[in-house]
Amino acid sequence: MTISSQTKSSAQSTPEGRGPGKDRVNLLIDLGNSRLKWAQQAPGLWRTEAALLEHALPSLLDRLWRDMDAPRKVVMCSVSNSERMNALEKWI
Repeated sequence: MTISSQTKSSAQSTPEGRGPGKDRVNLLIDLGNSRLKWAQQAPGLWRTEAALLEHALPSLLDRLWRDMDAPRKVVMCSVSNSERMNALEKWI
């Protein structure tokens, strides 16, 4: 499994004083066979991102999510293999 440095991000504007640092967000994760997609959701926030899986999943998560505040709730779905799902669950 490999991870690319390519990421895709889409964010809607948020009201002043709102955002990941102000409210704990929900983290929604879709782990596929070739891409990892996720969204951060909180009142006034809906941000989506994606990354290609071209390297080890734990190192990708460390790089992409290391500065993310701890989410209030995590919701995951996956069509990937159990090895990737276990790595994601362990990281969280």
